[in-house]
Amino acid sequence: MAEATATAQRTLVITRVFDAPPRLVFNAWSKPEQLVRWFGPNNFTVPACEQEFREGGTYRFCMHAPDGGDHWVWGEYREISEYDRLVFTWVRQDDKSKPWVDNVVTLTFEEQDGKTVFTLHHALFDTPEFRDEHEGGWSECMDRLGAFVSTIDREIITIRIINTPRERVFKAWTDPDILSRWWGPKGFTNTFHTFELRPDGIWDFTMHGPDGTNYHNTSVFERIEAPTLLVFNHLKPMHRFHVTVHFEDLGDRTRIEWHMLHPTVEECDRVRGFVPTANEENLDKLESELNSKTLEP
Repeated sequence: MAEATATAQRTLVITRVFDAPPRLVFNAWSKPEQLVRWFGPNNFTVPACEQEFREGGTYRFCMHAPDGGDHWVWGEYREISEYDRLVFTWVRQDDKSKPWVDNVVTLTFEEQDGKTVFTLHHALFDTPEFRDEHEGGWSECMDRLGAFVSTIDREIITIRIINTPRERVFKAWTDPDILSRWWGPKGFTNTFHTFELRPDGIWDFTMHGPDGTNYHNTSVFERIEAPTLLVFNHLKPMHRFHVTVHFEDLGDRTRIEWHMLHPTVEECDRVRGFVPTANEENLDKLESELNSKTLEP
C-alpha cells in the first residue's frame, strides 16, 4: 500500500474532454506545423521543433518563456497508434543546466459523441515536488490545446520571423501611411478612407487589384496592445472573420503570428485555397517596406 501511494505521488494524470474528434487532437501532436502553435504553458512559444514522427523516431522542442529563458525537451516515440494512443520518453533541460527530468508520457484519445476524452499520464518523477512542478505547466498546455483544436478547422494561421525589431514592425501595422503602402497580396494597392486605431475604431479602405478590380473592406478594431498585439474584426465585403496578430520580441527580429478565425468550417474552406498564399505575399511586401529607405527608423 505504501509503495502504491508513493508511486501515485510521483505520477501525473490529467484528463480533459476536448470539443473535437480524436483525429484533430492527435494531429495537433503529430504535425509539427500544428504543435508549434499551442505547445507549452501560457505565453510560451516554440521557436524550434524537430520531429521524426514514427516509432523509434525522436523529437526535440524548444519552449521559449516570456522571461527569455529557453526550456528544451526531447525524447523518443515508443508507441504510436494513430488517433488512439501515443507514448514517448520525456527529457527536460532548462537553459544550460543538466537534464533534470527523464521519464515517460502516455497519451490516450477516446472518441465520445464526436468529442475526445484525452488523458495524459506522465511518470515516474523523482519526487512529488517534480510532479507538482509539471502539473501547472501541463494544465496550461492542455488549455491551449483545447482552444487550438476547437478552432483549427475554422482558422488560417500565418507565421513569419522578420529581421526587424518589434517596435518597427508594429508601427508598420498601425501607422496608416505605412500600412497603406504594403497591405494586400502582390500587385494590390490601397486607398484608405478611415483609420481609427482604438477599440471600436473603424478601418475602412479600398484595395485595388492588379486587374483593376476594386475591393471595399471594413474592419473594426477590438484590441490594441502596443507593441505586442493587434485584434480586429473584418466585416466585409464577402465574408466575416476575426483577426489576431501577435508580435513576439526576438531581439533584432520579430515573430509574427497572424490568426484568421472564420465563423464556420465551410467559410474557412472556401478561402483556404488562396488566403495562405495571399498572406505570405502580404508579409513579403511588409518585409520590403521595412527594408526600404522610406521607412523611418
